[in-house]
Amino acid sequence: MSPGAKPPAALVEVALWIGVTLGLGLILTLARDVLVPLALATLLSFALSPLVRGLQKLGAPRSLGVAAALAIFVAAIGLWVWFVSGQVSDLATRLPAYSHNIHEKLHALTQRLGGGHTSGFMQVIEDAAREVAPSQAGGAGAPQRVVIVDVSPLSRLGTLGASASPVLSPLAQALVILVFTAFLLAQKEDLRNRLIKLIGPNDIYRTTEAIDDAGRRIGRSLFAQVLMNAGFGFVVALALWEIGVPNPGLFGTLAGLARFAPYVGVLIGVAPALLVAFAFDPGWSAFLLTLLLFVAVEGVTGQVVEPIVYGHSSGLSPAALVVTTALWAFLWGPIGLLVATPLTTCLVVLGRHVPGLAFLEILLGNEPPLTAQETFYQRMLAGDPREAAAQARPYLKRGAIAEYYDDVALEALRRAHVDVARGDLDEDRLAGLTQSTQKLVAGLVASRGGGAPRLRAVLRRLSRLHRAEMLAKVRQDEILHSQRLVAIVHGDHPLDPLAAAMLQHALISRGLPSRVVTPEEARMASADDRAAVRLVCLCYIEPLTVAHLRAAGVAARQICPQAKVMICVWRDPADKSFRDLQRKLRCDAAVTGVAEAGAAALRLLGLRSTFWGYDVGMRARAA
Repeated sequence: MSPGAKPPAALVEVALWIGVTLGLGLILTLARDVLVPLALATLLSFALSPLVRGLQKLGAPRSLGVAAALAIFVAAIGLWVWFVSGQVSDLATRLPAYSHNIHEKLHALTQRLGGGHTSGFMQVIEDAAREVAPSQAGGAGAPQRVVIVDVSPLSRLGTLGASASPVLSPLAQALVILVFTAFLLAQKEDLRNRLIKLIGPNDIYRTTEAIDDAGRRIGRSLFAQVLMNAGFGFVVALALWEIGVPNPGLFGTLAGLARFAPYVGVLIGVAPALLVAFAFDPGWSAFLLTLLLFVAVEGVTGQVVEPIVYGHSSGLSPAALVVTTALWAFLWGPIGLLVATPLTTCLVVLGRHVPGLAFLEILLGNEPPLTAQETFYQRMLAGDPREAAAQARPYLKRGAIAEYYDDVALEALRRAHVDVARGDLDEDRLAGLTQSTQKLVAGLVASRGGGAPRLRAVLRRLSRLHRAEMLAKVRQDEILHSQRLVAIVHGDHPLDPLAAAMLQHALISRGLPSRVVTPEEARMASADDRAAVRLVCLCYIEPLTVAHLRAAGVAARQICPQAKVMICVWRDPADKSFRDLQRKLRCDAAVTGVAEAGAAALRLLGLRSTFWGYDVGMRARAA
């Protein structure tokens, strides 16, 4: 780029976004002492808002409802601290009795592993134990350490401050969080109105919808987290009690609390229980059962319960949640682990309701980034039809493959046709697309279609068919046993054979034997082959002129005078203008979809597909 030239707009935009991101990261890091308590207070206000609203419905003033909600919360926290401290104190009195078990197990492990470097590990542990719990059996001759203590008032005040700092600092932060929470709960409506005025006074509906959406998602997310983690802790405590681990309530509580930190929380929660199970039991059964317990309960909770209850309530992509959790933990430390999910949820809500931030929902949300049609097209271009085949399985199971072709495959082919017309799709990509699509259709043809068709066959046998229906079925079977009932003639466009193969599969699934041929093959066919044809389907992916389509129909009638002619132009089904051209095209039917073509084929051939007494041909004519 020359010195006087301006940088491209895209480059400037990227540089701007990088600068904004770095600036936000710097602000979040430098202002963490204020933003962290504010974020925790906001989450706490979301959790306590239902309680405040319930007290207001009972007739209590808002100030009294806020005070009562905070009092209940503080009492619950105090009760929890009292329970945990009592359990910790009880466990501390038990631990010295387990030192012999620990020593014996570590010694046995050292011997089993062959000594060597493990003996150094054993020595480190023993040295640490002596540091933590020095021997009380020191003899009279043991050297005594003399410490000179300054007893001046200033020194005593500094010592008292240093001793009280680890306790006073968390208490001060907790008090700040409670003050912020009380303010947010008491001024909720006023803050909401100011936020609406600041963000979107000219679009109050959208702003209100964004605020309500954020409140619902965060509220559901917190409720689901509390419910699942409490259940997780209860199950763990009950199972640990059954195993015989001391203080099971403590470890169940710690395990449930640790799960509020995504992904790493379970590792933090399992460590104390495993250590105590290792210490108190002379054998290894308690340790192994405890490990198996956490693996089983976390597996069921994370893989079964959480995706059903929590995954849908947050609206977050699992991969995005992993990345954002690491980012928030990097910015705010352990607190970032706790607030990662709700804060990321707020970003997704912003992306959903603010057009300029739509990329946030794409990056972080759990909605599929590509539609089924876009996924089909992309996978075909990549030469990997497996994902598209997985999309087709639900249609196959219910015997609706024609719907899949209409809703997904043909839409993708129309998109490919646009790219071909613009010259964006080169020959190699087009060849790969054609080969992948042919492979997909061949795989779907080979599929059995699951249990739904067999179920329909059983129901059909169990249903009472009238004698006329039985005779019609016999006549239909006689016609279907002909070798070439339907001839599908496709055009010269590279995508025409693909659409013709899809139509052939759909007709075969309806019991209509079909064959795909080119116009040259149709003209060179023998007289016997032409006489066996009862229906000619002309397939075109490219919108052609009326004159061209009319000439193709006339040529088909000349080749197979005894056959019906149906023209299939795979254009947008919403375009109704093509239906009005049937008379001008001088054909027996003109369709734009695979399902519509199958129903029209049955009607033109005078066949009926009966299922529970319904006539597919009659319904097609009514449509």
